[in-house]
Amino acid sequence: MALLKPNSIINDDLILQGPIIDGNGSKGSNGQYLTSNGSSSAPTWQNFPSGSGGSNETTECYKVNLLQTTLNTSTSQNQLTSWLNTTVDNEVSFTLGSGTVDADHIKVSSAGRYLVGFNLDINYTDTTNTGTLRTIFGFEITVNTGSGDNVTGHEVSNTYIRGGSNDDDHFNSSANHSTILNLPDGAELAIKTRRCSGSSGSNGGVFRLSTNSNFFALKIN
Repeated sequence: MALLKPNSIINDDLILQGPIIDGNGSKGSNGQYLTSNGSSSAPTWQNFPSGSGGSNETTECYKVNLLQTTLNTSTSQNQLTSWLNTTVDNEVSFTLGSGTVDADHIKVSSAGRYLVGFNLDINYTDTTNTGTLRTIFGFEITVNTGSGDNVTGHEVSNTYIRGGSNDDDHFNSSANHSTILNLPDGAELAIKTRRCSGSSGSNGGVFRLSTNSNFFALKIN
């Protein structure tokens, strides 16, 4: 066994070919870390706490892609209800964790902070009606903890679609948003939409979200 004198300084590489022994004479176990116990006690080997990394960590991640969903043109909020079931297309939709995904909600299984967001691709599909549209949709994440859907106060409405005026053929737009939310276990996440301004009536049934649209929730701690 090699011993270093007190206050020894090593100015070169330190190569260890055997185990490190802590103040209790223990060589530790696989995966443990060496931690200080203050100025008056020798360091000891410790286990990583559950949820801080390694095999004991519990992580939740959910991502759903949307079917070609027709947008409701009401000025009141309406929930999107045509999400792609994760069991249908695992290449673009997935879950990690014991929560659930259904046609209109992501339900998380444990409390914590989550990164939640959406990326929505909006199309106007009526090629026979190319007049001026000048339409804006708004989208907002909602959280249901058992007493109904409550908006988070972050509506995205930078989705202006001009239409075919002056031959500019502006029939596509997008909405993108992410936020960090403190969620209780069992919270249900959804997206609600409303028409903020512009065309409705006969043009309303041809505003759609493409299958490039998605909604996700990632637990960060």
